[in-house]
Amino acid sequence: MDHIETGESTTYGRSMRVLAVGDTLDELELSALDKVRAVFGPAARLEVVRNYDVYSYTPGDFSSFSEVRESGKTLYTHITVREVIA
Repeated sequence: MDHIETGESTTYGRSMRVLAVGDTLDELELSALDKVRAVFGPAARLEVVRNYDVYSYTPGDFSSFSEVRESGKTLYTHITVREVIA
């Protein structure tokens, strides 16, 4: 999201995989970015790695993660976010 392809080589730093919840794909990605930014700091340039599967939560599905059940959101996934260095 914060990174634009310019044709130049890109260097990546740290990466983190987080559980994201939301009602839309945008909300899922923003949720992941917020969680990673809290760890990497506000100045970090971040990029979502878009190779994730999205799952829907159905109330009464107790096999889902407690964070998903408690959020009230309908979608969840694990998203990898990486730091863009150059």
